[in-house]
Amino acid sequence: MKRLLIVICCFFCLSAVQAQMVAVKTNLLKYVGRVPSVGLEMAVGNRTTLGAEAFGSWNLFGHRFRSAGIAPELRWWFGGRTFDRFYLGAGVQAVHYDFEWKGELRKGDAGGLGVTFGYNFYLGRHFAIELGAGLGAMAYWQDHEYRSTPTASTYTNREHGVSIVPFQASVSLVYIIK
Repeated sequence: MKRLLIVICCFFCLSAVQAQMVAVKTNLLKYVGRVPSVGLEMAVGNRTTLGAEAFGSWNLFGHRFRSAGIAPELRWWFGGRTFDRFYLGAGVQAVHYDFEWKGELRKGDAGGLGVTFGYNFYLGRHFAIELGAGLGAMAYWQDHEYRSTPTASTYTNREHGVSIVPFQASVSLVYIIK
């Protein structure tokens, strides 16, 4: 309940900002994968925006799959103004996950840096569709529980590493407040 009140207070504080463009967005591709997301992006300069997206999932396709994450990003827009045409961004992601697949359980955290690029299709005064993609490096730390055979006891390995991963894939619906 406290988190909801904090989010509502932040939203009303941002709506009082004068001469700034603020947008609320959701990534429709994440909804297809049953990972709902919501983001907020605000113009901080003539060609720059700062935004953050929060996302999470639970029991994906009948399997134990839980995740929660946040992804802040700074974008530079090529169109001469914010929320217009092409952008290039730099972002950070942090994710906590817990999933089971084919009898193996993985619990851990991941975080990384990446670059993104995309295009914003302006549909009207308040609406836009945004396409984006990106690539980044993610470090992960996880506990991996598995059985070598169905009758064997459970083994747990602590694993960590760095992987190059798709950092973003988005088809986002954008509502520009101001």
